[in-house]
Amino acid sequence: MVTAGKEAKLKGSADRSVIASDGSDLSYITIDVTDGDDNFVPTASNKINFDISGDGEIVGVDNGNPISRERYKDKKGSWSRSAFNGKALVIVRSTKEAGSFTITATSGDLEACSVTVNTEPRAADLSEDGTDTVQPPADQSFNTPDPGADMGTQGQNTGVANPGSDTQVPSGSAKEKTKSQFTKGAFIYKVISAGKKTVQIKSLAKKNTKKAVIPATVNYKGITHKVTAIGKKAFNKCKKLNTVIIGKNVTKIQASAFYSCKKLRRITLKSKK
Repeated sequence: MVTAGKEAKLKGSADRSVIASDGSDLSYITIDVTDGDDNFVPTASNKINFDISGDGEIVGVDNGNPISRERYKDKKGSWSRSAFNGKALVIVRSTKEAGSFTITATSGDLEACSVTVNTEPRAADLSEDGTDTVQPPADQSFNTPDPGADMGTQGQNTGVANPGSDTQVPSGSAKEKTKSQFTKGAFIYKVISAGKKTVQIKSLAKKNTKKAVIPATVNYKGITHKVTAIGKKAFNKCKKLNTVIIGKNVTKIQASAFYSCKKLRRITLKSKK
């Protein structure tokens, strides 16, 4: 066992080395505070400043501290966040130009670090379900902002949306008759792959929900499906939504999933991928 020394360096790592140059794919970059021998310093709380160059834009910063009052967004064009338990997070969105971007993290007299991520045109198949993916950091509860949301002070968590009883979407169209989507509890689900038994969140059943808990799996008509994605504009204009807990099987969050959720303050990610 090694006891870490005084804070001396910043070390950065990205969840992926390449993301899609589609103007919506996200890169999650973690910054660690270490001592002079690269030992992680778990008690560090240094304020870290972030700068970016290249084909990307910063859309949010965080540190996992549930009671932090620091901003998720920039202040007059400057991005910063204090480390919590030795860590901080910066979220970068790609542009529609293929190339790369570089995040540089600085903190006073500490040795700075830089992380470069390449951006490329989206491949035809980037996941097991044949769909593109956005992979959040594993088992971390960051107060992650949605790029379209207007961040202010934290809201209160009431009105929990959880999986409940079966309710089938009214029949009529051919797709509905083949059960391409169904409603259970708080969510309307869309089937991604019947063979692989995977579904995505299409939308909330009730727009006035304040807290949404997305399950890892959902059972419908005796079949257990993995919930692996959140669909495009799934929570669009859910004006009262302030908290979202995302199940461990979700590996894809489509564009504008939380757009116009102006009261959204906290997103908890439980993915292990």
